[in-house]
Amino acid sequence: MVIAIIVILALLLVTAVAVDLSWFNVTLTNRNALVFEQKNKEYGAFVIRRGYTRNVIMASLFAGLFLGSVWAVPNIIALLSADDATEETKNVVFDPKLMEPPPMDDKLPPPPPPPPPPPPMIKTVKFVPPEPAPEDDEEPPPVQEEIKNENISTQTQEGQEGDPPPPPVNTVVEDNNVYETTALEEQPEFPGGAAQMMKFLKDNIKYPQVEKENGIQGKAFIKFVVEKDGSITGVEIVKGIPGGTGCDKEALRVVKLMPKWAPGKQNGKSVRVNYVIPVNFKLQG
Repeated sequence: MVIAIIVILALLLVTAVAVDLSWFNVTLTNRNALVFEQKNKEYGAFVIRRGYTRNVIMASLFAGLFLGSVWAVPNIIALLSADDATEETKNVVFDPKLMEPPPMDDKLPPPPPPPPPPPPMIKTVKFVPPEPAPEDDEEPPPVQEEIKNENISTQTQEGQEGDPPPPPVNTVVEDNNVYETTALEEQPEFPGGAAQMMKFLKDNIKYPQVEKENGIQGKAFIKFVVEKDGSITGVEIVKGIPGGTGCDKEALRVVKLMPKWAPGKQNGKSVRVNYVIPVNFKLQG
């Protein structure tokens, strides 16, 4: 905008000079013809004055074109770039990806329930069994008629009318923790003891044919949970027999057939207990 104003002012100035017809305008054609009438017109001053107005107009036009180009070209480029950027922005698809929530930790116990609110204050009248008291006891016992419809307590207090609240119920929190045998007061036991358990395994295990033909033998250690009711759950292999997959499977099958055990106890209550037993596979020589 400033450049355009400068160019316009320059053109107006040149125009004013060109149309100035007074004698003091040294570029006036009639004045120069009279001044240089009998002089050498090839002299530089005559040539300069004769072409002055035309040269100034041409210079102003070229300067205006140059300055206009300097102003217009960057603006045109910026305008075209803005159109391209706008088109690219329209084509961009925003696909928000929210971060996955952290996994829930099932091992953490749930928080304890909040304590129950205190019961409302109930109006009571003090009435306790009579006891011998010193002679200066100034508090006489209440009259029977006054306490006929009142709540009897060990002290007199103000509060709401009505029956006293029921006593609080003790909430028993069930213990579902799985204990280890090393920290248990009373161990779980197979019916009849360890000897009967070994007999049960011997009577029910069938030696896998593939392992028997290849002479594979050893001990498979089986882990399970003795539940509160003595049932067996969570049977799994802790350490198997190298190359004896059939023996491992057979040990798992027989342990799952076990009858209910006598459950383990902690603080006099039945609890869940982890238990590990070895199952021996041995070929007779």
